[in-house]
Amino acid sequence: MSQLAPESPATRNAYASEVALQEHMIDEAVVYFCAIVAIFLLAVLLITGVLWLAYGSLARQHAAEVEARRQRWNQHANRDQPRHVVIFHRLEPGEPYPTHVAQPAPLPCSREGVRRPPREI
Repeated sequence: MSQLAPESPATRNAYASEVALQEHMIDEAVVYFCAIVAIFLLAVLLITGVLWLAYGSLARQHAAEVEARRQRWNQHANRDQPRHVVIFHRLEPGEPYPTHVAQPAPLPCSREGVRRPPREI
């Protein structure tokens, strides 16, 4: 019967040094990868911070202008609208509950410039 000869100490040392070298290379790769990710994240944070500082005041100014425009529009629109809404109901013959009768359409605003011919009855 043939048996395998045990490994010599030189072979074991070469294998151990090769494994140690591979582990060291993996450790270095992980460190480099983490450093690159950290640099990328830092760059993203700095860029977003600079953009926020640069455009944050412009965004707040634009929001204030939009709000002022909306308030002016609401004040103008509220003057043209009636103070209260009248709902017309009518009790039809044979119906137990009153039904809603449509209200006439409001007159057009003067700014629309709609001219309607007089009605002939």
